[in-house]
Amino acid sequence: RFPGPRKRTMAERSSASGLTKMRSEKSFANLFLGMYLAAGAAAVAYTFVITEAEPQALLKYQLALLVLLVLGAASVRLPLRVRSGLSLSFLTLLAGLLTVDWLLGYQSYRLPNMKDRMAIQEGRTPDPRSGAEVIADLRAGGEMAYPISPPQVFAPTDGLQQPEGGRIYPLGGISDARTVFCNEQGVWLEYRSDRYGFNNPDFVHESSGIDIVLIGDSYTHGICMPENQDIAGLLRAAGYATLNFGYAGNGLLTELGTLEEYASLYRPSIVLWVYYEGNDLFSHLEEGRSAQLMRYLDPLHAQGLAGKQAQIDALLKRYWDQRLSQQSEGFDPASQLACRISLCSLRALLGEYDRPPPPPIFESILRSADERVAAWGGRLYFVYLPAWRRYQAPFQPDAMFSRAEVLRTVADLGIPIIDFSERLSVQADPLDFYPFRLPLHFNERGYQLLATQILENLP
Repeated sequence: RFPGPRKRTMAERSSASGLTKMRSEKSFANLFLGMYLAAGAAAVAYTFVITEAEPQALLKYQLALLVLLVLGAASVRLPLRVRSGLSLSFLTLLAGLLTVDWLLGYQSYRLPNMKDRMAIQEGRTPDPRSGAEVIADLRAGGEMAYPISPPQVFAPTDGLQQPEGGRIYPLGGISDARTVFCNEQGVWLEYRSDRYGFNNPDFVHESSGIDIVLIGDSYTHGICMPENQDIAGLLRAAGYATLNFGYAGNGLLTELGTLEEYASLYRPSIVLWVYYEGNDLFSHLEEGRSAQLMRYLDPLHAQGLAGKQAQIDALLKRYWDQRLSQQSEGFDPASQLACRISLCSLRALLGEYDRPPPPPIFESILRSADERVAAWGGRLYFVYLPAWRRYQAPFQPDAMFSRAEVLRTVADLGIPIIDFSERLSVQADPLDFYPFRLPLHFNERGYQLLATQILENLP
């Protein structure tokens, strides 16, 4: 008979169990550290991709990631128990950061529902349709409606290709079109665009003389406000012949081009350059991808857009008809995943997305704009608009938006400043001037307060 297998002693069983546990701990530590190092390296690389669009904006974020990456790499040579503890600590830290970022970003997910609930509380029935659905319904009724056409969407392609050859960069929308605007207060607003595709009653162009031209982005465009309640409408009501050449999404280079292409046709005595602290300062980095927009830094450059509106209309109609046939609005999983991985909401709260001092091109653009307006005998005014986040930030909102540096640059150029952030900050509750106190554009009271301050500063 062969002897049976020898029974292991208690010590041997304990030793084997300990060895198995040690191997498990080692596998866990090595696996997680490997994942951590790979994710850390990818995160660092990702921040450098972002920084190509926003130099220096993520420097602290990069340094923190690099420090954690170095610590993780160094921990490979530490004793197993220390490595296991560090792995657990890193895992807990990562989970905590991602959770905090998700909670901060949750407001953007629930914002549409919040707006609808607020509208219902105020006795209004919210319109649940998307912009594409509103346009489809209008077209079903025989109206050829179109969405707004923000010039910024053409920066990556440097404008639109013309059938006859060459490219053109539109700075306005489709002319004389029923334009579906936006919905921030439960109701979709529309306007009939003027002869150049802007948000003006067309008869204003026939005025004997234009007193004021507005240049700016969505706040100037009058987003989500009826025509007579936006900045231009309130200035017209005060007796000024006013043309609004603002458009949603505009940045500094687009605005300089708009000044050259359209404002110069009317040579108004006053040009209001409306600056929004939330995203204007480094808008040129996206717009700078367009060679045509960069050419506006040359005061002799112009596309002659006012004389090409028929071509612009045809190109924009074709572009938006194609987009509308493919469009799907709503949640974008890919962009939201990228946002969460990069802790975008947390970085925004901590100021990591906030802007460094104004770059040289900021001064160059404003200097050029001031010189062009002065050449026809007009006066450029700089209107400074605050961001909603200024009134929610836990610390140093002025430093977050480089407000002092921006205003100092403008003052050094001798351009008069109308600082709406000061006027809004002294109100009992600045958030009362935003719809439902949410991160949207100004409500009726906000635009009225802004127009009042502008009127107080005009000659």
